[in-house]
Amino acid sequence: MIILSAVLYIALLVFAMVQDDRTLQMLALAVPFALFFGYLAVFYPKGYFYGLFFLLPVSVNLEDIGLGIGLSIPGEVLVLPFAIFVLANLLKGHFLPRSIWKHPITVLLLLNLSWMLVTTLSSSMPLVSLKYFFIRMVFVLVFYFAVLHFFQDSRQGVTLLWIFVLSLGTTVVWAMLKHSQFGFIQEVNGWAPKPFFKDHTVYGATLALVFPLVAMTLFFGRKKFPLPYLLSFIFFPLLIAGMLLSYSRAVWLSAGVMLLMALILLFRIRFKIVIAGAGLLVLVLLGLRNPILDRLNSVQGERGSNLREHLESSANINSSVSNLERINRWESALDMFAERPVVGFGPGTYQFQYAPYQDEALTTRISTWFGDVGGAHSEYLKPLSESGLPGLLSFLALVLAVLNSGFNVFRNSANPDDRFLAAAIILGLTTYYVHGLFNYFLHTDKVAALFWGMTAMITVLDYRLSVNNFRKNNVLSETVE
Repeated sequence: MIILSAVLYIALLVFAMVQDDRTLQMLALAVPFALFFGYLAVFYPKGYFYGLFFLLPVSVNLEDIGLGIGLSIPGEVLVLPFAIFVLANLLKGHFLPRSIWKHPITVLLLLNLSWMLVTTLSSSMPLVSLKYFFIRMVFVLVFYFAVLHFFQDSRQGVTLLWIFVLSLGTTVVWAMLKHSQFGFIQEVNGWAPKPFFKDHTVYGATLALVFPLVAMTLFFGRKKFPLPYLLSFIFFPLLIAGMLLSYSRAVWLSAGVMLLMALILLFRIRFKIVIAGAGLLVLVLLGLRNPILDRLNSVQGERGSNLREHLESSANINSSVSNLERINRWESALDMFAERPVVGFGPGTYQFQYAPYQDEALTTRISTWFGDVGGAHSEYLKPLSESGLPGLLSFLALVLAVLNSGFNVFRNSANPDDRFLAAAIILGLTTYYVHGLFNYFLHTDKVAALFWGMTAMITVLDYRLSVNNFRKNNVLSETVE
């Protein structure tokens, strides 16, 4: 049987080569790969999951290689069957402890998904919303619930994330080699990360998510994680170079906020104080909005100049087409929200519905009236326009719950490995929470894997801390009695 299968496979390869059919050749080459992962899925699902994390950064979008299909292979091809595996096990029960379903993060995530389903049913474009909701569910099943199941301790979490980093490093080298052909100029930043990343913004956001882990491994992981510590000497400068050469101003700004969050953790400031301080800052900025707008209107820095001016251009709302177009998209999202404040237009519909809501005074030379170029440029205004105020509030509540749980683990856990991982995740997710003000990438496999995976790790760390404290308190009470 094995010999017959081998003969048939060789015949398929020869036929594909003779026909000179690119698609058929790719399918033929995928056969042994599919058989290997099929074996892992049946006999070693954890190995399948680790393999998936390794392959995601180097997965290629078929559109970027001229095949005209918006599918990332092999990553997204491997995600769907694993989502079915996870769902089947969740329905059978015993896949997760019952009590973890009651954790605030899990509850808020399910609430957010439930409201997304409601707004899918009331959507202005039901098929578009159903597809968007399906993709979100698949990513949450694989990257949140599977991590809840497989994540046993912090060392496994560090290992899983470093597996992603090792593969991601090859894409950074690839992008830098392409950059080097043109003298590392800004004009090629959108093309350099292809075909692994659609553009420089999602590429930079992905690097920023894992950078804190690499940095913390370099500075604090010598005894805890010897092998990652040695690798961090290579990956720390590599990721810094990658983020700089991404020329993504949102990434640079998010890195600055990450450093501020690192100081907050270093001085062990309570999360309540952080929230109060952030709220006060927002009020001050609102009170000073007119002077701030006057100052922003005087900024003249443009993209494509030196690094300093390129960063300054992020505040240019006078002549920067990119910034002005973002304002146009944000205003459109707010106008859409004003029309449908409760249920919105439906998940995934913004890019098809926003055009009539544009103010002609805000449109730019890159504006479109056909919904064929980009979206809301915000991870917050997008759900506001698509799922109404409940959609935004449930997402914001999830973000705050993750940060609160992460702070709780970092401040109160007696396990140094847990504190290490919690800090790395808080800093990594902070970069994306900030980046989400300017872009949205949770519909992409690479960012979704890190975002939901890190969220799940924080959930487990906080859950175990609560369980350990409960047991400790019970033992103390029994001793007193």
